[in-house]
Amino acid sequence: MNNQPENTPASKLELRLSDTDRADAFSRLTFAYGEGRLDLTEYDRRCDAVAEATTHRDLLPLFRDLPAQHTAGTPAVQSNKVEVYTRSEIEQSRASGQRTRMGIFSLGSIGTIALTSVAGQAGYPGIGALIFLIIPTLFILLYVMRVGPDSWYTPSPRQIERERLREIQAERRVEEERRKALRAAKRDELTGSAMDLAKKTLDRYKMNRMSDE
Repeated sequence: MNNQPENTPASKLELRLSDTDRADAFSRLTFAYGEGRLDLTEYDRRCDAVAEATTHRDLLPLFRDLPAQHTAGTPAVQSNKVEVYTRSEIEQSRASGQRTRMGIFSLGSIGTIALTSVAGQAGYPGIGALIFLIIPTLFILLYVMRVGPDSWYTPSPRQIERERLREIQAERRVEEERRKALRAAKRDELTGSAMDLAKKTLDRYKMNRMSDE
């Protein structure tokens, strides 16, 4: 579904919504709710309206007061607060961070070995052994605890894509569960209405029988 329905051709506005269109609409409302643009009551009201919508035109009132959300079919608008990097820039940043960490670890290891050797030659092997512990400590700090600026630990594009895919899948599962709940609620509502109608019909029949007698 186009996230800018106002710019959608008139012919498409009359097309009936698919499950994917509704899922995209739910996703956009969820995003707006997460940003604090909608409160819970308004969010639920609009989600119910999406579930009841038939065509793309029915969605127009639900998104007029919300900003357009970037999708694969629309160009991203760069914000002053969010910087967008290319795949090559991410790779370069990741390689630079790896070189920095490796350089610190290598220099620390060489210095530690030199100090351990000096301590041993000076007749302080115990101190040399303690100094040698700097090497595993450096490894733990740099590669396990990841101490240092975030730029040293830039994730690879593959890791970013995997994380993004997990987020999309989780969001779709939430929307699928919501759609199931909406369908179940509507089914229960229809069943309840049918039972009420049957009960009223039966009561009316009984009253007619009693009046005839």
